[in-house]
Amino acid sequence: MPMRAAVTCLLVALTSVSGVAAAERESELYRLYYDAEVLSFCGMGTPRTEVGFDRRLAALIERDAWTDDGHRAVRRRAWVAAHREWNNRSLGGHKAWCDDEGRAALVRLHGFAALPD
Repeated sequence: MPMRAAVTCLLVALTSVSGVAAAERESELYRLYYDAEVLSFCGMGTPRTEVGFDRRLAALIERDAWTDDGHRAVRRRAWVAAHREWNNRSLGGHKAWCDDEGRAALVRLHGFAALPD
């Protein structure tokens, strides 16, 4: 019986670790799509941010073996979140959002563009 309990605990631990890893992978993809939407709303997109987005997206899809349906679902959630955030900012409130989240997104995507192919 102690052996069965140990195996059960190990399986629970492994399931938890794989769940955390999956959540982290989804979080990275979500952040990438959310950043792209923020830049779009804020008018801050540049050719360099597009290169950074494309490079990071290709790397995440390859590394994490995202299916088309899987990454589209994450993209939809990020898109909806960015739209909700934009709508919550009211007249002129988006300026602070763009200065904060927009600039952070710009830095992240520029950083991805600087990475080697």
